[in-house]
Amino acid sequence: MWAYGKVMKGGIGKTTEGDDLIPAYSTTLRRNGLLADMPEGNERPLDAKPDDGARHKGIMYYDDTQMLWVPHFLADYEALPFKTEYSAPVLPLDHLVSVVSACPINLLVTDSQGQRLGYDPATGQVVREIPNAVYTAPGQEPQIILIADAPEGAYQITVTGYGEGVYGFWVAHTDVAGVVPVALFTGQTVTGQVSVHTLDYTPPSLVFHDDFERPDSTDLGPDWVEVKGDWDIRDGQMHVRTRGGPEEVATSRTFTETHFTIETQAKGLGQGTKPPDRYELFFGAGGGGQKGYSVMYEPKDRRLSLVRGNRSLDAVSIGLTPDGWYGLRVVRDGETGLIQVYLDRGAGYGAEPILEATDTTYPALGQVGWLARSRGYDFYVDWIAVR
Repeated sequence: MWAYGKVMKGGIGKTTEGDDLIPAYSTTLRRNGLLADMPEGNERPLDAKPDDGARHKGIMYYDDTQMLWVPHFLADYEALPFKTEYSAPVLPLDHLVSVVSACPINLLVTDSQGQRLGYDPATGQVVREIPNAVYTAPGQEPQIILIADAPEGAYQITVTGYGEGVYGFWVAHTDVAGVVPVALFTGQTVTGQVSVHTLDYTPPSLVFHDDFERPDSTDLGPDWVEVKGDWDIRDGQMHVRTRGGPEEVATSRTFTETHFTIETQAKGLGQGTKPPDRYELFFGAGGGGQKGYSVMYEPKDRRLSLVRGNRSLDAVSIGLTPDGWYGLRVVRDGETGLIQVYLDRGAGYGAEPILEATDTTYPALGQVGWLARSRGYDFYVDWIAVR
């Protein structure tokens, strides 16, 4: 059990005291269909509204949760005579490299300093030379290697088959702004076959990041300009109450990078009933009225578009719920003009972009921000990062 909780929304790992991210009905396994045959009496609604109610921290180390409810729900035990105290995370989450495979292969990583972690096919043993790192075990699926503070440089990943078929494994980078895919490797294997892959790893650098994790305030801070509307910080999120006109907020800096990835998470994209209602993540904006590009969602028409000014570069019909959290990722190559947009509807980003276009009008990142136009709705941005 985690006494201080573990933040999942946005993929940002936190261990600070007082995380309040468990909703009132997070334990409704029967109601949401995961355990549809569970007896009604085995499900206990938890009220998260009071200050001392069922918040994340309170649920996770509350004695009855560990000693009574979990054993009762999972194994029909009356109670356990002990509980688990808080344990700090094994690895820091602010700079982490992960290698994950769900195929019949054993993994061995050799880092840029020649240190190894994983299954050594030469000896048939597990080696653990890389510090601040963990390896699950050979012969298991999924098989995972996590390396904290991984140095940049050339890495060698050795895979040894313990079955026959197609294999694949993923390398990703995790920092305070979330998870960034680094590489995907695939191949064919049979039992005992050894294959070697190489990776030139450079940790992605953060150009800009704000998780809005600060006390409620009407002031967003020096990194933001409230162009229109009354934006504020509410419950660790950037928030605005829409009033009919466009509510707009932008970064105070104008960035010059031409190769970048923007990632953000927002709630309220599906709110609105009239054609003018829309929500826009914009970038490439600048002085003199330069509006740049926008990823725009119009709830009335159920349309997600990539636009430049009034010109649509690509569009798709898709329904987004009023109260759902959605992730947007924009990958931009200003030299070639390629813009790719990915949408996370709660199950992660797909392998293919949902929107794609080539346009070289505004190659630089410029200003980044959000625009919300509707009336009488609350719109939230949980975090935003640019790499």
